[in-house]
Amino acid sequence: MYLLALSLQNLELYSQSSRIYERLTFLPPVKDTVYYNLGLVYGRQGKLDLAHYNLGIYFTKLRRREKAFFHFKKAKELAKSKPELNEKIDKALMDLKRL
Repeated sequence: MYLLALSLQNLELYSQSSRIYERLTFLPPVKDTVYYNLGLVYGRQGKLDLAHYNLGIYFTKLRRREKAFFHFKKAKELAKSKPELNEKIDKALMDLKRL
């Protein structure tokens, strides 16, 4: 599934690719690159709040706190009208502070 999503991403079929990456986030073990590529694909679709959120998760998994914090902050700024995403971002920021 990952290779299919990556192929669709390379063909610039971003909405199809993002659906597969989203499914992959629920199938453990999740590769860190799934979050990275999901962030890129959302960015290409103009969904910048979700793009920054997924890049924040990616950098958290790599234990790169400053980059993760930057992306979560940016996602929070862009997702003001989305309470569900804001809750996820707040939880991710709390988890990031524990690292």
